[in-house]
Amino acid sequence: MLDKLKALISGSASADSAPSPKKQQTVLIYLHVPKAAGTTLGTIIDQNYPSSAIFHVSTAPGQSVEDLKKLPEADRSRFDVVQGHFPFGIHQHLPRAATYITLLRDPVERLISHYHFVLRTPEHYLYEPVTRKGMSLEDYVMSDVSPELDNGQTRMLSGVGRTLPIGQCTPELLERAKQNIDRHFSVVGVAERFDETLGLLRREFGWKNIDYQRQNVTRDRPAAASLDNKTIEAIRARNSLDVELHALGTALLDQRLAGKGARVTRPSEN
Repeated sequence: MLDKLKALISGSASADSAPSPKKQQTVLIYLHVPKAAGTTLGTIIDQNYPSSAIFHVSTAPGQSVEDLKKLPEADRSRFDVVQGHFPFGIHQHLPRAATYITLLRDPVERLISHYHFVLRTPEHYLYEPVTRKGMSLEDYVMSDVSPELDNGQTRMLSGVGRTLPIGQCTPELLERAKQNIDRHFSVVGVAERFDETLGLLRREFGWKNIDYQRQNVTRDRPAAASLDNKTIEAIRARNSLDVELHALGTALLDQRLAGKGARVTRPSEN
């Protein structure tokens, strides 16, 4: 896998000459969209920074956003990386300048993965209502069981998260997400082109260890092509803003790769 990724990029900087992650002045914030290949990327980030320099936002005691905000400024200043499931805006609670990265995913693929992940994860907060009601994928998407299923990616990048009621996402929310990307994100990648995104991230941040195995993959889930059109259209209709946001992420990835002067080889072509 490492050799494949080395082949993704050609230019003046070879894999051996790439800089090591430095004690940067800017904090790296990884906004992890659920079910968008994010666990794998988070593992790669962990490989490239000391554990003491990373704050993982999670449900574990002492690791919530509120816990981070309560830390003394001196403690918050020592983090080079903050990563986890949280909406845009956490940089406002960090004493140092910060830049964001994220991965977006095609909404149809993401919602299929999300649904089947819930079904096989009894500890997930949606497991009980979904299994108790025997929801199909279409039922799941069209239900009001969670705002995550209603333009969840736009919600996260715009900063509203789950606070906005279901059905109230507007084009203005998408514009806010786009503005945040323009002003605060160094890299927006897409899950479907993970290796290309990783090659760009490596050059952007000087990561040395980019070898990986896929993490937290939802197995035994149907392919999107096997679903009926009604279900696919229901997903797209409920997540129309995310469809646009994903298209923007794909265009931005193309632009950034071209801007780096890189020769890009897709994994399937190796």
